[in-house]
Amino acid sequence: MTKQYRERYGTHWDIRTPLEVIAVLETARQNRTRLHISLGYTEHDAVDWENSLSDEKKAVGLDWLEEFQSYGYIGRSTGSVKIPLIVHNERSYGGGALLDHCIVRIRTSRGGRVLWQHPNYHHGKITIHRKPIPLEYPGGVLTVDVRRNGQEQAAFKDMPSARRYVNKLGLKAEIVNALEAALEQWLARQEQRQYIERHGLGPVYPRGCSNTQYRRDTMDADFKVSVQGSIWLFEPVTETAKNFTSTDLQVEGWQWMGKAFGVDARIGNDLVSSLEDEGFVLEIS
Repeated sequence: MTKQYRERYGTHWDIRTPLEVIAVLETARQNRTRLHISLGYTEHDAVDWENSLSDEKKAVGLDWLEEFQSYGYIGRSTGSVKIPLIVHNERSYGGGALLDHCIVRIRTSRGGRVLWQHPNYHHGKITIHRKPIPLEYPGGVLTVDVRRNGQEQAAFKDMPSARRYVNKLGLKAEIVNALEAALEQWLARQEQRQYIERHGLGPVYPRGCSNTQYRRDTMDADFKVSVQGSIWLFEPVTETAKNFTSTDLQVEGWQWMGKAFGVDARIGNDLVSSLEDEGFVLEIS
């Protein structure tokens, strides 16, 4: 069967892609807005895969919780049929084809503002658990599970890494452990008091805002970024940020300037985007 397209703004979109989605993506392409795109089951998928999916997965609007090829700028291919691409950063020469007819939510990469979402968007019940028995692997030990509707979705070495994953995908999660939940609530209250003292504000969590999202919006920065002309300085502040810098970022000894490491301005913005993709909170000055 030949795939059918509709042409809008010089790009060929899947015929099943809603016009509202096309408008949002085209605006982001023209304005160079970096996005987080959530893919999932739409009305068309529920019909196309009816015989192979469980009742849960047939649920229209269900987020697949994809981590990869989900953050980037909107581009388009060359040739006579120009399809939409998702391009990781401004230095990338290309990117993968976008499954535009499977989009269930579109957010800004920075700040997580929702630009569009499917009327039935949902991601199931997300919970964070301590593993009953830690799992050892060559690179370390996994101690925490993130589960969707009771099924393991991902595993992490510690609680901060699990919370970063939840923040990265823009999810609401519950910590299923009385001690962990009590500690999380205590930390949230401490951060709230500090926030109120710093800004002279009054009330508690904004209406409709989860504990996890509130902590992301108001917690102290994981990295402090200082733009110094042609050099951007990144100072890891929290223990999680320091561990991530030492294990995941290839920072050379000569790059360190006191507590911060420097990078060329040409890749500074891309590093900011990558850290935000990982769920870190950044303070930029």
